Amino acid sequence: MKKLFRSVAFLFALVSIVLSSCSNKQKPEKVFSLCGHIDHAARMVDTVILTVPNILGYQAKEFRAPLDHKGNFCISAAFQGLKPVTFVAGREVVNFVARAGDSLKLTVNLREFDESIKFSGKGSGMANYAAAEFLEFEDGERDTLLAQIPLLSFDEFMKRNNSLAQRKIDFLKANTTRFQLPQDFVAMQQALIQLEKASPVYYYFYTHFRRNNFELNDAFAGPNVDAAFRDFLNVPNEVKNTLHYRDFIGKYSYYLFSKNIKDPSPEQRAAQKQEQEVMEKSFTGIDRDIAIAELFMERFNAYDTNYYHDMQEYFNKIEGDGYRDFIVQKQYNLVKELNKPLPKGTQVFNLLRKDALPVSGLQNILDRHKGKVVFMDFWASWCAPCKAEFPFSLYLQKHYKGKDVDFVFVSTDTDTTQWQRQIRIAGLSGTHYILNQALYQDVMQKLQLRTIPRYVLFDDEGHLRNANAPRPSDLNASSKAIDAMLFEHYQK
Repeated sequence: MKKLFRSVAFLFALVSIVLSSCSNKQKPEKVFSLCGHIDHAARMVDTVILTVPNILGYQAKEFRAPLDHKGNFCISAAFQGLKPVTFVAGREVVNFVARAGDSLKLTVNLREFDESIKFSGKGSGMANYAAAEFLEFEDGERDTLLAQIPLLSFDEFMKRNNSLAQRKIDFLKANTTRFQLPQDFVAMQQALIQLEKASPVYYYFYTHFRRNNFELNDAFAGPNVDAAFRDFLNVPNEVKNTLHYRDFIGKYSYYLFSKNIKDPSPEQRAAQKQEQEVMEKSFTGIDRDIAIAELFMERFNAYDTNYYHDMQEYFNKIEGDGYRDFIVQKQYNLVKELNKPLPKGTQVFNLLRKDALPVSGLQNILDRHKGKVVFMDFWASWCAPCKAEFPFSLYLQKHYKGKDVDFVFVSTDTDTTQWQRQIRIAGLSGTHYILNQALYQDVMQKLQLRTIPRYVLFDDEGHLRNANAPRPSDLNASSKAIDAMLFEHYQK
């Protein structure tokens, strides 16, 4: 069995590769600045964020700036060329294209955000166009098209899909002069509009795809769908390092894999190797680099540290140095993250082990925390909403540090490796248990646990006080619930 973590020597080797490649291939960047004023921001927003994607369209950096007491801010970021960027103020978001070296000013009212956005300064035409396009096409027509996919023939579906894209092309043409849009931006927008058509094509295929009925799939996934996907490859290279293109490549890759792989249940690594082989044969040039690299990223996101080594033959076929450097850096970051120690004071109890603590029921756990208020979190490593709550859980732990509150995390995972990895990655302090069968049955009976995340509050004697406590992200409600238990505790 392969070891999960590589040696320290391997980490240093990766560092040297990354540093040497970065030092040799850095290109000059220019600073883009965005300053402005947000009306009605008081007590609602204290920081604004500008996110800039990197190679493959992944978010590379967040550039933050505080708002002053009048709602003014100024934020800057260094990058190259045209970039689709995202500006975030609280819960409000605006996406637009920025050019390195430009300087914009934004004014917006937080209460009528989308309708009040106005940019001025160098490059403002591109940003104002994005705001106008959003208002023009926020009517949900694409969502309606997706909902009707099961009812439409492929020809009717493509007719509607193309019609929506043509409306956007016409809008772009009609507003090019109005917003004084530069030619390279117009070309970029045209390509992005074409890419928008890719997702519905994928969902049409996926809706009509019948797993293990390969004759039907071969007949359906013939020249029509294949040609529709293949057309999307013909976009400028400047667009190919965007989230939109990576999303398209991911969908096209799944289509190709589904069409070409006939084994209904291959062994995991065998299936992953087949995926890479399909990508290598189906794409060329930058498209092949992106397709292969995206499969590496999928495994990194699943915390698979061995994929990088097992698939070296495919990594070596990537031609672009930027993609290779990006993958090496991600592997280094992953190994480093999974090797970091658990937070100080964290206790982890694997109840699936034969030599585990004698815990056969929920009361056994509560007895270990007697004399403390217990805030219990039921979660799993595969549960995205559960993991989204972790930063707020950590905030609550910090807030109640030194007080008689124990934060207990009970995992419904069956994979202990993924369970422990997620604890490390989240830096999740507290006391952790993974359910054995006896404990699972007891929890199901006493708490009627059907869905996660689930939060339960017990008093200092182990009595159930709230079987559906507020989520940590509802900081006001969750802290009030804990405070009430603490008040009773300290009155004794």
